[in-house]
Amino acid sequence: MRNRNLDIRAFCAWISLFACFAVLSGCASLPDSNPKTPSQAFSAPYETALGKIALASAPADNVDQSGFRLIPLGAFAFDTRIELIRRAERSLDLQYYVIANDESGLTLLKELAAAAARGVRVRLLLDDLYTTGLDQSLLSLARLPNVEVRLFNPFPSGRSALWSKFLLSAGDFQRLNHRMHNKLFVADNVMAVTGGRNIGDEYFMYASAANFIDMDAFVVGNIVRDLSEVFDRYWNSAYVYPLAAFVADDPRAATATPRAPDFGIAKTRGPLAADAVDALGYHPVAIELERGKLDLIWAPAMVFADSPLKVTGLTEGGMHTTVTSNLMHVMDGAQEEVIVISPYFIPGKIGMEAIRRLSERHVRMVLVTNSLAASDAPLVHIGYSHYRKAMLKLGVEIYEINPERMKQRNKIFEFGSSRAMLHAKIAVIDHKQVFVGSMNSDPRSSRDNTEMGIVVDSPKMAGQIISLMQSDGPSGSFRLRNADKPNGFEWVANDREDQDPAGEEILDDEPGAGIWLKATLQLLAPFAPEELF
Repeated sequence: MRNRNLDIRAFCAWISLFACFAVLSGCASLPDSNPKTPSQAFSAPYETALGKIALASAPADNVDQSGFRLIPLGAFAFDTRIELIRRAERSLDLQYYVIANDESGLTLLKELAAAAARGVRVRLLLDDLYTTGLDQSLLSLARLPNVEVRLFNPFPSGRSALWSKFLLSAGDFQRLNHRMHNKLFVADNVMAVTGGRNIGDEYFMYASAANFIDMDAFVVGNIVRDLSEVFDRYWNSAYVYPLAAFVADDPRAATATPRAPDFGIAKTRGPLAADAVDALGYHPVAIELERGKLDLIWAPAMVFADSPLKVTGLTEGGMHTTVTSNLMHVMDGAQEEVIVISPYFIPGKIGMEAIRRLSERHVRMVLVTNSLAASDAPLVHIGYSHYRKAMLKLGVEIYEINPERMKQRNKIFEFGSSRAMLHAKIAVIDHKQVFVGSMNSDPRSSRDNTEMGIVVDSPKMAGQIISLMQSDGPSGSFRLRNADKPNGFEWVANDREDQDPAGEEILDDEPGAGIWLKATLQLLAPFAPEELF
C-alpha cells in the first residue's frame, strides 16, 4: 500500500534520516541542463473519432457547457481509461502521482505501448516519489517511437528504494518535500478522466488486502482543452525532466529495433460485460462509444489547478491562488449546506475560520472522512483528531468511515475480505455545485503538493453524490456527537437506516483501532507537528 503521507514506519525512518542531515551535504544534485523539447496538446480535437462522438453527444442548446459523468466504481474507472487508450487516434496525455508496479499499472503501460505502435503520441508525466521499482518498465516504454516519459521534481540518485532516494538527496529535502499530486488522463484533447484515483490495484478495487472508496469524473468537450492546458504547463515546466536523465538503459533490455514490451503482463483484463451497470445506472463507456453517443450530464464548469511553481514554496500572496483557496472561496458562497468528503482532514487555523464563518451564517456542514481504523495514514489522524471537538461545537456533522461495516453492508462497492478506506476528494455546495479532484483538506495539499480539480455547476450531479452517500445509510460509518465524556464526544454506530436510537451502539474511544496503534500514536503525537502533514 502506497500511503499518501507518512505512516508510522515511515515516520520512524524520517527520524533516522534527519539524524544524518548533520553529516550529509547533498550527495546528489539535479543535472545542470534540462534538455527537453516543448510540446502542446493537439489542436482540432473534434476531427477525431472521439471528437465526433463528443459533438454527437452534446445537446442542441449547448453553450459553454461540457459533458460529465461521475465514476464511483473502480472497475468502471479502469475500463474507461483502457477504452480511451484503445480508441485514441492522435494523443494520450497522462499526469499522475502514482502508477503502481502492479497488474493495473503494468496493464496501463502495456496499453500505452500498443497505442504508440498505432502512431498515437503518448506523453506520460509522473511524480518521482513512488517510481521505485518501475524505472526499467518506464524506460522500456520511453524507448518506443511516439512516447515521451518525464518526471516531476525528480530524485537524482538512490532510485532503488524510497529511503535511499531521500538519503542520497538529504541536502535537497526542501525541494523534494513538494510533490505533484495531480491526476489527469486526456485522450485526443477531447475526452478526459480526472479525480482522486492514482493508477494501482487498490484504486480500482482489485487489491486483496485493502481497497479505496474513490471518485473520478469522465469529462467530454470544451473544458478538456483547459485540462490539457494544465497538462502542458506542467509538461513544459522547468521542474520536469526526461526520464532518461536519471535512468540508464539496461543493456540486457536494449534492442536495436525498439518493440512494444509486455511488461510481464501475459494478457490484459477483459472489458466489462455489455450489460454491466454502475451505481448511477451508467453502462460501460465502451458500449456508448460503440453506438456513437454518450449519456452525460451537460453543465458549465471550471478547472482549478496549482502552478508547478508551487514546488519552490508558497509566499503569503501565493496562498490565494491555490486550488485550496479557490475551493474555499466557492464554499464561502454557500447559503444552505456544504458537504466535504476527504480521506485526510486537517483544517488548520484558516480552515477553522472558514468553518466558523459557515456556522455563523447557519450553513450546515457535513464532513465524511476516515476513522483511525480506516486510515492508510494514521499519523495524519493525529492532526485531524485535534479539531474534532471544536468542529462539533461549531455544529459540523462528522461521519468517520467504519471499515468493517462498510465492507459487510456496502450496497455499492464489493470489498470482499479486503479493508475499506476512503480516498475520494469531493465537495458539494448547496446541492448544486460539485468539486471532484486530487486535493485533500490538509496542510500538505494546500501548502506543499500541487493539486487540481473541477467544479461543476450541476444540481443533478450534486444529487448523485448525495444519493451515493445515502445509499449506504448510517451503517457504513460512525457518527460523532457531543457528549459528557473525557474527550467531549462519542462515536455512534447505527445498524438501522432510520436512525432509531434502539439500534445505536455507543463507543468512547477510536473504534476499530487496535490498542497498539492507539498507544503508538499517543507516543508519537508530541513529535508529529501538524506542519509535517
